[in-house]
Amino acid sequence: MAKWGRSAADVFRSVDRALGGQRAPTRPQRWAARHPIALGLYASAAFALFLLGVSPGEGLTDALIALLGGAVGGLLFSLTAMAERGRQRRLKRLGLWNGPGRHASSGRRRATHAARAALTRVRWPLLGAWAAWWAFLTAVLWLLGLVTGQPADLPGCAAFALLVIILGEIGDRLRRRRAARRTGVPTNAGE
Repeated sequence: MAKWGRSAADVFRSVDRALGGQRAPTRPQRWAARHPIALGLYASAAFALFLLGVSPGEGLTDALIALLGGAVGGLLFSLTAMAERGRQRRLKRLGLWNGPGRHASSGRRRATHAARAALTRVRWPLLGAWAAWWAFLTAVLWLLGLVTGQPADLPGCAAFALLVIILGEIGDRLRRRRAARRTGVPTNAGE
């Protein structure tokens, strides 16, 4: 039985090599491998909103099918990203790829790249998380309106969800600032 599993893995590896699986990963592939859960959440929100938008009716079953379809799509994206993480580890183990940022560069280019990476690290994942959270809250509010018999329009639910997120962020910033005053640690520590 172990021999059969090994031959299946060998067949998979040979097909993978033929399709270019031993090339160095691109920047989106590296990001997906580092953040498989975030990628799954973003994809899940996008699929759910798309399916909600194209559903023919306004019933509860259509909304549940859209949410289930979004969850399945997000799960598939997460599993694919985890497989990409395994591929990147294998490339490192075989010595075919050294990982990101392993080339020598001038000091100025390195500083520019570090500043750009710091901005990207703060901006895009945070905006993506807010967008996924906003889509999720919008869907939940819309579904609650359908379940309680008081259907609300989708733009109204989206606006209220945005208000809830803004108020939550303001409350979180105030909580961090109060904690920082008590402990003397800057508010951006740990981010």
